[in-house]
Amino acid sequence: MRISIVISVLFSFTFGYTQDSKKYLKYQSNYNYSEGYIVDNNGLKINGLIKDNNEASQYIKVVFVRKDGQKKTLRPSDVSEYGFFRSKFVSDKKQFYEIVNEGTRISSYKVLTYSFVPIAGQNGISAGGSSNETKSYYLKKSNESKFQLVSKKKFKEDLTNYFSECELLKLKIQNGELADKDLEKIVYIYNWECK
Repeated sequence: MRISIVISVLFSFTFGYTQDSKKYLKYQSNYNYSEGYIVDNNGLKINGLIKDNNEASQYIKVVFVRKDGQKKTLRPSDVSEYGFFRSKFVSDKKQFYEIVNEGTRISSYKVLTYSFVPIAGQNGISAGGSSNETKSYYLKKSNESKFQLVSKKKFKEDLTNYFSECELLKLKIQNGELADKDLEKIVYIYNWECK
């Protein structure tokens, strides 16, 4: 008798856990939600739905719906990774970085930020404004925890030092053969041609 109770409890737990809830199915039918996943801080990958936020907010939060229908807004300190469609984001606990070029030894990343510049009207009342979009690019070697900002102004100096152990890449950067727009080539060379 005990064995049959244990088996039925395990079966109902497993069956209930794998089925999508009605709430989840409702979110799934909404075009603002896409199939995706999160990876929690313990490395556990959880499949569910990701809300398609405006582009800038993807770097500061993710709205995730679990299979049981539970919806939660998560910050970079809450998860180590999330993804949907062809987009994949990783966290440094302060913000999310979108992976642009992924490699085994080094990858490149993008962060998009918006700033609003108000235009003052009469009597100090805002008469609207404009928003500025800023894209920042980063590199991170697989054995590092920090992201290296790719600065246009200090590109040669910063990346010559960053790639000091790879003579080929260091020379191409110093000679001007590679610039800040060549991150895909830089990632490729470091992953495949630097020893």
